[in-house]
Amino acid sequence: MKAVLLIRIGLFGVSLCGLTGQAYAAPKTSLDAATVFGDCFLDRDRPMARAVVVNVSTIQVPKATGNIMAACLTVTAGMNSVITFSNFSFHYMLAQALVRSDYGTLRHFDFSSVLPLIHRPPNPVDVTLKGEGAKQAQQDFEQKELSFLLSQFGECVVRRQPDYVHVLLLAPAESESELVSFQNISTSLNDCVRVGQQIKFDRKLLKGVLALNFYRLAGTPAGAQVATLRENN
Repeated sequence: MKAVLLIRIGLFGVSLCGLTGQAYAAPKTSLDAATVFGDCFLDRDRPMARAVVVNVSTIQVPKATGNIMAACLTVTAGMNSVITFSNFSFHYMLAQALVRSDYGTLRHFDFSSVLPLIHRPPNPVDVTLKGEGAKQAQQDFEQKELSFLLSQFGECVVRRQPDYVHVLLLAPAESESELVSFQNISTSLNDCVRVGQQIKFDRKLLKGVLALNFYRLAGTPAGAQVATLRENN
């Protein structure tokens, strides 16, 4: 049976706000918001952003990022528009900003000799939990499992067509070049879905998944500063 890939095209539910500290352009869509947030974080601590992305499979988001995240978020009038951090959305925003910053010039990439990435599966649900605790634990497990599957999927696509993925990640959101780039990797998008799987996501999520895996495969540029992370950072 052929695997099915479902990609919803359009804008997305999360939107945001302006940011404090610097004169960032006011975001018009949630895609713009993610771009502004990622750039803001990099401006404040680029070495930390690199460390968070390259260590995504081994270390939880450090507590030290909290102040930076707060500094890069403001609430719009009426507190109706905010960025929410679910699954790996934080890592996706940082990864896209890092690709634009560290690999902002198009060139050839070949990841055939790069070792397979580590994708950490979620821990099983505690079977001793009951009631609402069990329900919440199951929901958390399903979200983490989806992120795990998407991460494996993203690595597959990036390895197959790294140069086309790079073009996509540098294309402005909602632009014609972005749409063409998605078409250029459509075969890999379908071929990388495992038989029997159905994966449903939108362009925003897909670009984040691809950016995270692209940056992990490319690694940090030579000489780039990377923060040292510990579990209790």
